[in-house]
Amino acid sequence: FRCANPAQVLANIEALAELVGAYQDACKARHEAATLPGLIHWLGQQEDPGIPEGHGDQTVQLITYHRSKGLEWPLVILNDLDSTSRFSAFGVSVVQADCFDPVNPLAGRGIRFWPEPFNGKDLPFGESIEASPEYAGAREREEQERQRLMYVGMTRARDYLVHAVPYYTRKKNAVPERHSEWLDALIPTAAAIELPEVGDDPCQITIADQAFSCRLAVWDEDESIEPVDLGQQSWFTPAEGAAAVYEPFRIAPSGYELSDTQMGSVRTTLCDRLGEETQVQRGIEMNRLGEAIHRFIAADCDKRTKDERQRLAQQLINRWSPESGVDVDRLIAMSRLFHQWAASRWPDARLLKEWPVRMRVGDQTAHGWIDALVETESGYILIDHKIIRADIDQCLERVKEYAGQLSLYAEAITAATGKPVQETIIHLPLQGYAVRVEFDG
Repeated sequence: FRCANPAQVLANIEALAELVGAYQDACKARHEAATLPGLIHWLGQQEDPGIPEGHGDQTVQLITYHRSKGLEWPLVILNDLDSTSRFSAFGVSVVQADCFDPVNPLAGRGIRFWPEPFNGKDLPFGESIEASPEYAGAREREEQERQRLMYVGMTRARDYLVHAVPYYTRKKNAVPERHSEWLDALIPTAAAIELPEVGDDPCQITIADQAFSCRLAVWDEDESIEPVDLGQQSWFTPAEGAAAVYEPFRIAPSGYELSDTQMGSVRTTLCDRLGEETQVQRGIEMNRLGEAIHRFIAADCDKRTKDERQRLAQQLINRWSPESGVDVDRLIAMSRLFHQWAASRWPDARLLKEWPVRMRVGDQTAHGWIDALVETESGYILIDHKIIRADIDQCLERVKEYAGQLSLYAEAITAATGKPVQETIIHLPLQGYAVRVEFDG
């Protein structure tokens, strides 16, 4: 694999990996699966980040001398070369051993603290301090550190190296001098490296009797600099115009809705009366009571003994809705009335409970469980239990909300078996009614 700018390719891959990580974090926060189509859609919604930070042909990196170790650039500009030495023998410092002993690494080492009275200004014993070996050691360590940093900075350049120093260093009541303390650190003597004059030919800097060719340029602060238009730098182009909106991949049948036109054709009528109404306590969670009723009707059958029914009913009530006011006998009665009604209405049919359904709806997938399905020779009767706290007149209106779910299930059954769904019925255990739901299409 070859390319014109491999560094840029690697930078783009690293940036893409960071974006993929951000997309996965967003999916995790929304409890959604991370997919390749989802990533592409998500990237199209992001603002163009441009060239990844710190990479690219036109990138300017501002970095310290210490952090530049091990790196390389075509052009390096060494800045802050006009800063003065800040070494001091005061404060906390580490006393180094004359010779390092790997067997006893702390031998000869220590920590020294010199308090700095009067903020170090106009000390009456200043000359004595400057003449001390501790002061000389601090100065030597500072000079060595400057040399190390200058070496690091100067060796980062691959093609061009620029020393950004003030052309004149003016001290108070002194003649202007053209030199830099940082450049002076390159020579072991106390001499200073003098910068060349503008127009010198040849233009060179002499360090330790060795001449180095250079090019001198003086910046005039009054000179206007025209910015260079590099054009739009981008590593991926976001989608133009409004972002496409996609439906979720999975459909919850209970939330499936018909169109307004289809809802206008939905009709509900009382089908049969199964038994008396059941009163429940106010303030309870109806969905938890619904779980108990759904589970017991699904698990109940003629093969269970009376004791088994009572034990199962009690377990479900205790687990799901102990505060509902529905006791064991009432829960068993709801199931018995439903099974007796189904057996008397379709005596030669087979009753299927908790029947799984999965189907494609366009580009979406629907998956659910049919509470009860009556299979006859000519077709199916689809029955769904709904736990609603309302009178029967209100229920006749509210069950219309489930027409979409019934329609989806009916379509799936017909597509899978080739037999029609002849009726769709909502069973209301609390009210003791069965409601027929009819809709066109």
